Amino acid sequence: MDNNGLVRAKRKDNGEWVRGWLLGNNFIVTDIERLSETIAFTHYEIIPETVGRYTGFKDKNKDEIAEGDIIAFWVCYSTTQIHSGDNIPWGYYSEPDEPQLLRLLGKVIYDEERAMFSFELVSEEPYQYSNAFDYIVYDDFIPIIFRKTYSEEYIKYVMDWEEIEEEELNKEIKEYGFDSMADMVEQLNEIEKIGNAFDNSELLGQK
Repeated sequence: MDNNGLVRAKRKDNGEWVRGWLLGNNFIVTDIERLSETIAFTHYEIIPETVGRYTGFKDKNKDEIAEGDIIAFWVCYSTTQIHSGDNIPWGYYSEPDEPQLLRLLGKVIYDEERAMFSFELVSEEPYQYSNAFDYIVYDDFIPIIFRKTYSEEYIKYVMDWEEIEEEELNKEIKEYGFDSMADMVEQLNEIEKIGNAFDNSELLGQK
């Protein structure tokens, strides 16, 4: 067998995570040995609801990401206020509102309808959340592969830091917990796996 179809699941006997290939719905094959005339394999009974397919993506620490994992990621985006009324030319106008720079949590899922790995938001949905992405958000399902890429120029533009002095800029950056602009850019473009829905269910109760 090759790596296609690799999953992870919890063993029924001791609750340990194992990696391998599904055998039916209740067993996982973890090791295969080709003998002279037969094939021997190691398999374990598993807890079916813990089965998770690997996405093919790795996090910042090179850990493989699978369904059911809890991931942490940053979003940085502009927001606007819309004002409307009969006395306003054209009926409405918009103006900039507070920018959003937030670290959020999501649970990795497989979106069957769109046939792609995605995540559903675990954190409370922030203000104008759909502005964080370059396409429409469908029911909080965000394809992992389509996350926005953040540059220094983009961050400065969104946060209105383009004209401030370096000393003030460094102060702003440190208030968000980053060591430098380079550190900020790096972290905003990373995904970090911080647990999974089965061992760290407390992370799911944040909404």
